[in-house]
Amino acid sequence: MLYRLRWGIVLSCVLSTYLARQVTNVAAANWGEIRTTDELRRLEKRLQDLVQKVAPAVVTFRTASDKFFGSTGVVFDESGLILTHGHGRFRDLRQSDKIEVRFADGRVAPAKQVRIVRGEGGDWSLLKITKPGKWPAVPLCFDDPPKVDDICFHLGCPAELTLGPGEAPSNRQLLRLGRVVGLSRFGVYATCLTVGGDSGGPLFDLQGRIIGLCNRSSSSSRGIGFWVRVQAFADEQTLLALPSKEERRRITSVPVGKHRVNLAKPFEDLLEPARRSTVQVLVDDKPVALGVIVDSGGGILTKRSEILTANGNAIGKLTCRLHDGRVEATELVAEEHRHDVALVRVPGENLPTAPWSHAENQEQGSVVALVGLGREPLSVGVISTEAVYEVKPLPGYTGFRVAVSDGGVRVRIDEKSPLEKWNSYAWNKVHNGDLITHFDSKPTPDLNSYLRAWEGVIAGERIRMTLIRDGEKTRILFPTTAGLVLSRSHLSLR
Repeated sequence: MLYRLRWGIVLSCVLSTYLARQVTNVAAANWGEIRTTDELRRLEKRLQDLVQKVAPAVVTFRTASDKFFGSTGVVFDESGLILTHGHGRFRDLRQSDKIEVRFADGRVAPAKQVRIVRGEGGDWSLLKITKPGKWPAVPLCFDDPPKVDDICFHLGCPAELTLGPGEAPSNRQLLRLGRVVGLSRFGVYATCLTVGGDSGGPLFDLQGRIIGLCNRSSSSSRGIGFWVRVQAFADEQTLLALPSKEERRRITSVPVGKHRVNLAKPFEDLLEPARRSTVQVLVDDKPVALGVIVDSGGGILTKRSEILTANGNAIGKLTCRLHDGRVEATELVAEEHRHDVALVRVPGENLPTAPWSHAENQEQGSVVALVGLGREPLSVGVISTEAVYEVKPLPGYTGFRVAVSDGGVRVRIDEKSPLEKWNSYAWNKVHNGDLITHFDSKPTPDLNSYLRAWEGVIAGERIRMTLIRDGEKTRILFPTTAGLVLSRSHLSLR
């Protein structure tokens, strides 16, 4: 009891002192619906400036044994006080365990865990950098709570996307923009997409103040994440009374589209030159992808996996519909497997080409749009991070198991396995016991040939299999999904 009281007093004193330093009379801009290019540029500039201001205080962690935590935290006081989540590896730490705090600029500082609080609705940890110094910090927002529909943004370091060259963990921060969709006494619900590794990451308002700490990813909640509000950090007892599962279910069931940050309107006129160079790619007269004209003689870049199978075979007859409605025969010129890009060509002269940006790198927080054939963009978002390395592609996966029996490789479907739900498109096309005779054009008479056929297949690519079912031959085409690498010890995974 004495220990809990002592740290409660210390934390309360630190927060009270810190609050006294804050400027509380900053007038918030009215960020409602963005309808003009001036409003869009103002929001973009605001976001870029804030990211540069707050990013130095967002950190990741290692243990003394150089093991990456896969978690995010934020420094909220210049003396080196850090807030992060209290689950996962933080739950099992002892006070004597040493932690390395990694800053965005590459600096590393030693720290220790001084407090951890867990309740039904969330958890958090207080860490302290033990090396004396003045550390970059971001203010906590206590006296001006967020409101529903406020624009907010999240900075986090998801482990799957922050691996640099050589698979070494880095403090690469990903920016996510969204709106507040719901509030409880000590919880914030927002549409900023979060995944594993974002836990402990801060949610900011458009004044650059911390309004919450990520405690639950949005991947399983219809795109709505949960952040513990900063008010919970001042009184640990309130954390034990955070929202119940029923309350979370009620808030996360709100129509997400109503609360999206709609930035499409200002792009309607800006995108006209780009729309004229956008084409619709068709396979067997069915739209499968978009493409962009890159030279006036008819060269078009498009998505490889939508027009070719994993082994480079044509899926069907290829054509392109141009901006003026013409449908032209199309030929394949070149393909690049790793980046999933194909160069095709249509006959023509003086075709409108896409206006290209010559900037080496787009600034984090820049607003960008995906061009379609219509007046409105297909999607609008922000640059989440600088593109300075490649994200390793995931291996492809069918969604059904196989077994070696009756002289060949056969489909094995176990309805009790959750794996079958990973690719329902494939599952609905194959039957238990189907004999797999060919993978694309490659025969698969035995297990070794089937294993070799899968080498290099990337998630999202289409494959064509030849099957024998009840004595009759049938061919199926379906996309692969992300899955586990196939090996002899995991035959049931494909």
